[in-house]
Amino acid sequence: MDRSFAIFEPLIFNCWSSIGKTITEQWCASHLTVRTQGLNVVTAFAVNGHWIPLWFSPRGNMLQVHTFQSDHDFSLVEEIINFITDYLDFRTFAIHRIPDGLPVHMMCGAHAMAFIAHVVMNMPLPETLEELRTLHTNMRASFVAHLYAIDTTPRPVVWGNGPPGESRLLPKLPDETHIHALPEVHEQGFHLESGEGPSVLSTSQVFTSDHLVSRCQLFWAIRATPYNARVC
Repeated sequence: MDRSFAIFEPLIFNCWSSIGKTITEQWCASHLTVRTQGLNVVTAFAVNGHWIPLWFSPRGNMLQVHTFQSDHDFSLVEEIINFITDYLDFRTFAIHRIPDGLPVHMMCGAHAMAFIAHVVMNMPLPETLEELRTLHTNMRASFVAHLYAIDTTPRPVVWGNGPPGESRLLPKLPDETHIHALPEVHEQGFHLESGEGPSVLSTSQVFTSDHLVSRCQLFWAIRATPYNARVC
């Protein structure tokens, strides 16, 4: 069965206590088709430094959410899911936790992207750490190649100074309404000018499986970019 997907901005998890609720409310208002037309949603949250993939799959009056089993505190994730459930007018939600089937590893970002690729493109999940490591390496290489192949990139939904203790001055926001020039790439990451205060931007995007590669590259930017250059 063909599905259409929307992306929920991963960085909203990290700014939930400040502006996350406002961004999510606006996102829900522009994505009512999740409830009315069964639009699916994919995202990934960094919970205590561990990337957790999420697939929102509407089932009548219930919003079903699929993810990997995790020992990390899921309370904020459930709070966000409950918020989305209410604003999209679902009656309830259910979380389906799937064992990831691999030994302990440090490639949670790549594994999360593999989960999303499995959902959107039916790509088989990695069954060994060797397979996951290959995906991890290929994703990083693909991201670098993508940076050199494009002139513009979508503006972020959240623009701030990144995780506490690992950030430098805030980047300066560009003036364009929809897109901005890709920051100059240096050996140690993006070159970003300092600026003042965080800003909130919102986009509405729906995509099919054909768009997954480019979208995963944008997801991977969050994982692969050095902390001092992240737009979060």
